[in-house]
Amino acid sequence: VDCNQPSNIPDSIDDNDGFLVNPQGLTYVGTVLHLKTTKNSATDFNFMVIEAGSLPIFTMNGIGDTELLEGNMRISSGYLQVQEGVTIVTLGLNVQNGGATITSTDSQQTNTDIVSTHSAFGGTTLRVRANRGASSLFMLFEAMTAGTAPVVDIRGDGLTTIRTGGLSIVTGGATIADNQLNVPTLTVKSNSLAYTGSLLKLDTSRVTQYPALDYILIDAQANGIPAFSVEASGKTTIYDGGMIARSSGIASETLVVKATSNLFASDVVSIQSVSTVNHILLKASVVGGAGVLFQIQNTGLTTITQGGLMVTAGGATVNAGGLRVTTG
Repeated sequence: VDCNQPSNIPDSIDDNDGFLVNPQGLTYVGTVLHLKTTKNSATDFNFMVIEAGSLPIFTMNGIGDTELLEGNMRISSGYLQVQEGVTIVTLGLNVQNGGATITSTDSQQTNTDIVSTHSAFGGTTLRVRANRGASSLFMLFEAMTAGTAPVVDIRGDGLTTIRTGGLSIVTGGATIADNQLNVPTLTVKSNSLAYTGSLLKLDTSRVTQYPALDYILIDAQANGIPAFSVEASGKTTIYDGGMIARSSGIASETLVVKATSNLFASDVVSIQSVSTVNHILLKASVVGGAGVLFQIQNTGLTTITQGGLMVTAGGATVNAGGLRVTTG
């Protein structure tokens, strides 16, 4: 057939096939449609052009580049295999069932890279959703090594577990906020039965500025009101509520106050009060035993109620007020 002559058989019946190739042999093993050119492969000619009126629908050029210009493509059975990658120019990819698996055999290649290229991007780069309500019975995210060894996972109720490697925050810090009524906001726990490390360690690269104005290692507040603070030097200030030191040990000290500087020249212990109402500055007692042993009032009056007073060296000097010993 001459290239300039139509090859279809004229037909005035509207629902007939315009062109039908139908080998009749039941043992046919040939090629139903074979398009071939003597000219070598090139981009300046087409193997196939499909048009509806003047609207281009489908083209395949001389090197095999194929364009579906209008409409959609559906594969109802089987699968689509692409040897050298797929590029989706617009509208993205919508997988409605079956999910997606992305594998790579390259030793250095990034497996999946999600990039938002707009300079004023204000959307969400990656979103993971489940139609099911929050629950501990499913996972939103799982990261694994060695095939199935879990590293990090996020449960359907938001619980995030780092199973190995720990957590390192380089900049920006961390904020943990919780609106639960009776659960700990933060729990730090070691499950090792032979644990010998530091359960909680605070460190900075800057040295303490003591005795100048120092920076704070711990700033504990209740509704914005300071409870206690620990400065970089270790100086601890309890703003309210006092302090209770307890010990269940048999031979260990419950409280030790020690000045370790060889040039120390201040007060090892300073007990101060601003109240002008009569009150006790210091009281020593044995709970469930002898009761109060001695006490010192804000006036300085010292009363020994049990055990008496023994001075083994240096003597005792009373300039005013006298000394009262009721027992011993």
